[in-house]
Amino acid sequence: MKYSKIMAAVLAVLLAIGCFSGCGLLGTGQSTSSKNTAVQTTVQLTSSDGKYSLEIPDKWKDMQAALSSDSVLACGNNAKEQYLMIIPDSKSELSMNFSEYTSVILHQIGTNMENAVIDQTADFEIPGHAATRTTVSGTADGLKVRYWVYTVDCPEDYLQIVAWTLQDKAEETEQTYDQVAQSLKEAAGTQ
Repeated sequence: MKYSKIMAAVLAVLLAIGCFSGCGLLGTGQSTSSKNTAVQTTVQLTSSDGKYSLEIPDKWKDMQAALSSDSVLACGNNAKEQYLMIIPDSKSELSMNFSEYTSVILHQIGTNMENAVIDQTADFEIPGHAATRTTVSGTADGLKVRYWVYTVDCPEDYLQIVAWTLQDKAEETEQTYDQVAQSLKEAAGTQ
């Protein structure tokens, strides 16, 4: 089954990323408030630690249990092969700056794929936060996949917003991932 293969491939890469993440912030928090946008209808999904939220397409669902135990927010749409998660890393537990953190994350993702091509990392606008965006293409468990890796410098944490799909669906998915990443909000009191 295609879903099982892509999920297995993605989980293998994310497990490698997860060894770098050590917050252990797990739970089941979510919000279902909705709003209309000119592009699509969205709903707000809040991280299990209550610190972060994203506006996601209303066709996506919470996939926390299925995707990664290291993430505090995981969601997607199986029918469209669209998946996204947030993995926080506490700054107090790391001895590196934001640029070094971004390099480590990208190296880990790249080394866990076959034929990985890491595009140049560029600044990305997430209101109120320094952020970068990098695309990574390659093969995982025989499937051609593309990742969008957004690293975000928040006051208490460095965040990974990791999104992925099959390479042949990448062009139609990219704008959605950028919009979701740009919707990142921190809960009051964590800024």
